[in-house]
Order: sequence, then structure tokens, then C-alpha cells
Amino acid sequence: MTLTYSKITHNKIEDRLRDVINDYFKKVYISSRYREQSGNESIRISVLSVDITNSSTKSEELDYTILVRYYLQEAYSESGEKYAKNRIDRLKKLITDNTQSYGNMYGLSVDSIDYFVSADENEGNDKLQIIDLNVSCKYLYIK
Repeated sequence: MTLTYSKITHNKIEDRLRDVINDYFKKVYISSRYREQSGNESIRISVLSVDITNSSTKSEELDYTILVRYYLQEAYSESGEKYAKNRIDRLKKLITDNTQSYGNMYGLSVDSIDYFVSADENEGNDKLQIIDLNVSCKYLYIK
């Protein structure tokens, strides 16, 4: 018997979010791991978890938690901090302006923002600034 399934997480969630962000930010990639910068800024999208909130024989409602991580390769300065915060405001606006339904994906929201986090990627690199946007959305999977 052949197993049939839908490719939701990458194709319907991560790709769609990248399309929304890529209209304004040009170095957006999908990966669970950091990649070396090819310029002074980039954005990484990674689904962290999915919860099945409702399930029936005909459908499932899925709640996704997504990390949108913004990287700025620049030594810390007051003007650099202002630049990064302005870019994050723009990124948040892009996401919240696209909360309407895209197919079966809906309820896209920025739940919180963590500014200038310490992570494995910037350990020992004081020129790599990181800001996390914690994003969520729902997806209605019709079986």
C-alpha cells in the first residue's frame, strides 16, 4: 500500500513565510542551522514545533511555532542598534500585514521579539548581532 501525505511544514509554512519576507529582505533562507553570512544581513526561518490541536477523520488543525532569526554582521554601535531595530519593525510589519489566509495557512502572528540574543552562532563573534522573532500560525490540513 502506498503512503500518501502532504508536505506541509516546508512547502506550505516555511516557503510561504519566506515568500512574504523575501519581498523586502533579499537574503532569506530556510534552515535549522546557521549559515555563514554572504552580506551584512540575513534572515533564517526554522519551524520549531507543531501541535495538533484538533483532529478528525477528515481534517487536522495544526499550530506551528516558527523562529525567524535576523542576523546583522556589524560591530555593536548605537546607530547599528537603531538600524537593526528599524529593520525588525519592518519585518514585523511584513508578517502582521500578511495575517490573512493563504490557502489553508492562517493566523500568522509575531508573538514576541528577543533583541540582541546570545547564541551559538555569535559566540566569540562580537560583530554578529542576532534578533529573534517568535512567530506562530495555524494550518488546516484536509485529509
